[in-house]
Formats: sequence, structure tokens, C-alpha cells
Amino acid sequence: MRPAELAVAVAPPGVPKGSFAAGAYRAYAYEMNVVAVAAGVVVVFGIAIDMALTVLHPTIRGAFSHRLTRGLWRLIRALAVLTGSRRILTFAGPLATVALFLAWLAGLWLGFGLIYLPFADHFSASVHFASRGLFAALYTSASVLTTLGLGDVLPTQNGVRVAVVCEAAAGVATVSAAISYVLSVYPLATKTRAHALYLSDLRLRQPRAASEYIAATGNTGVAEVHQRLIDGHQSLRRFPVLYYFHPDAEEESVVRLLESATVLCAIARWAPPAEVTPYGFRVAMGLQTTLELIRADYLAKYIAGQIGQPKDEQIRLEAGVQTLRSIRERLDCPLTAAALSDPDAREFAQFASHMDHLLEGLARAHVYEHQPLLRRLADGDESSSRRESAATPGTSP
Repeated sequence: MRPAELAVAVAPPGVPKGSFAAGAYRAYAYEMNVVAVAAGVVVVFGIAIDMALTVLHPTIRGAFSHRLTRGLWRLIRALAVLTGSRRILTFAGPLATVALFLAWLAGLWLGFGLIYLPFADHFSASVHFASRGLFAALYTSASVLTTLGLGDVLPTQNGVRVAVVCEAAAGVATVSAAISYVLSVYPLATKTRAHALYLSDLRLRQPRAASEYIAATGNTGVAEVHQRLIDGHQSLRRFPVLYYFHPDAEEESVVRLLESATVLCAIARWAPPAEVTPYGFRVAMGLQTTLELIRADYLAKYIAGQIGQPKDEQIRLEAGVQTLRSIRERLDCPLTAAALSDPDAREFAQFASHMDHLLEGLARAHVYEHQPLLRRLADGDESSSRRESAATPGTSP
């Protein structure tokens, strides 16, 4: 495109065409047209990159998509807290998905509209526009983006024709990406809820049930839970919007999934039944490592700023030692008679502190009631059973 084609050759009303004012006006109009085209190109490429990262990249999140879904989640969460209805949160995930698709389309529509704006005279129109300005450019952009193809506006210059073809391709690609995104996200959301419900049905949040599960399944039981946890978290890393799919039943939530895995890990690592072999102990250590990685991921990307950063002394060493001894005695653990070493006690207290901090943050973010981890481990199964039977899924705490 030649620079002269971007300039406005006509002077403002009342200004002679050959005057200095007319020249200044043309220079100003040229600069504004360049700015419009540059802004349009930036918007189009920004949307394209965000869409590619969100739909195609396995780990990197699109910056715009992340901010949009997070902002919408905070708005819906505030509404749920204000009205006292946690059920409102179940609309966050679907609304975030729809809003993301509409935002991509709106960005492309506006971006190409800005690109067309300086070239309004390079379209032949069978309809009358009051002025070849922003409305005409946006109308043309919408017609091309949606591949409506009414034929009332046609490009007459080669460069504009290339832009029209690119926008039509971008519109088709956006619709295809949205369909692919929905077909990928919803099965994974269902799968993650199924993992959480499976562990909830096994009552692995209760220490005795977790110990009996380990004794009955041996090494394979802990490995299975470890694999389910990895599957769920990899799905979240692939599609961060899954975090905002709030289930109506708490038993299907990621809070229950992580809480069950945490209790199972604590039992397998520090109060294992006699059936646990050295291999099973190594699997339990792998489960502990995975939980720590998940904790760091959640704190950095989802619940940062809602609660203070975790401190190693959040759970005092004395409280951790007392809880661990109580668990071993109550579950008839073979390690009951053995002396509790200082490194083991510190590692247990630190692990419990970190995971309790994560579970508290997730419960607060999703408006669930939180029971401190040490209390759940120390109170035994009767207290947990009473709490679970009293809870009604889908209601505000």
C-alpha cells in the first residue's frame, strides 16, 4: 500500500486545498490512519496468539484468556457470596467459555475494522453509508468475519482483498477453535469430577478408611490415586479454565480430590499399615512430591493473594508430633512402638502445614467449609462421618 493512499486528500470545509492548514490536516489524517492500521494489526495478532496458546499449547496460558476468565470468576464469586448461593458458581465455567469465544470474535472484529478504516474508499458498496467512517469499517469487518457474504460491500484494491481473505479465514478458524475447545474441556471436567467422586466414595478423607484402603489394595491402591491426581492436574495445566468449573456437589470438587490424596499420602508415608512394601513407600513419596508441585501451581496461578504465603511454622512441630503419634496408635500402625525421629516429625509437620494452607485457600475460593487438616487427622473417623452426614451438597456453608 503506497503512503499516499493512506492520506486524506480533501481539506476540511472552509480551508483552501493548497494552504498550509490543509497540508497539516492531511499530515495529521495520515498519522491517525497509520495509528489505526497499526492498532488493528496489534489487536488481530494479539487475539491470534492468545487463541493459539489457549487451544493448542499444552502448558502456556494465553494472557488475555487468563485475565478474562479470572476476572469473570471473581465477579461471579462475589455475586455468590453476596447472595449466599454457592450454586451460582456452577455457571462460572460455562460463562467463561462463552465469554472467551465472544471476546476472540470481538477482538478480531474490532482489529480488522481498524485496518479497514483508512481504506473505506477502496470498497465498492451497493448500499448507502452516511459516511465512509468507523461504522462502515465495522460493518464490513463483521460481514467478512462471519463469512456472511451478502455482496453489498466488495474490496477493490489488492491489499484490501488480502486483508479480507485473512479475516474470513480467521473467522472460520475461531469458530473451529471454539468447537475444539469445548469438545476438549467438557470431557476433562467430567473426568476430573469422576476422580474426585471416586475418592470421596472410598472415604479416603478419613484416616482409618485410608489405612484400610492401603491394606486392601497394597501398592497398587496408592499408585492408582497418584495416577488419578496426575491426570487431573495435567488436564488443568492443559486447560486452566477447568479450575472455574465449580461442581454442584462438593464430593466432586478438586478440594475433595486433593484432601483425599493428602490424607492417603500422610497415612502411607508416616503411618503405613504392615502391607506397605518398600515399593509402596516409594510410590507414597512420589504422591507427596506431586502434591507439593500441585500446591505450588495452585498458589501461583489461581489463589495467590487470597491468603498469606505459607510459613513452615504454621503448624507447630509439637502439634504435628502429637497428631502423628495419635494416628499411629489409633490405626495400630507397626511404627507405633518405634521412636519418632526428628526429621520425620519435621517433614510431616511441614507437609501438613503446606497442604492445609492449600486446602484452606481452595475452600475459601470455592466457598466451601474448611476443616483444618490436623483436626481431621486427629479427630478420627467418627467426627469426620458426622460432619459429612450433616453437610448438604450445593448449599452455602
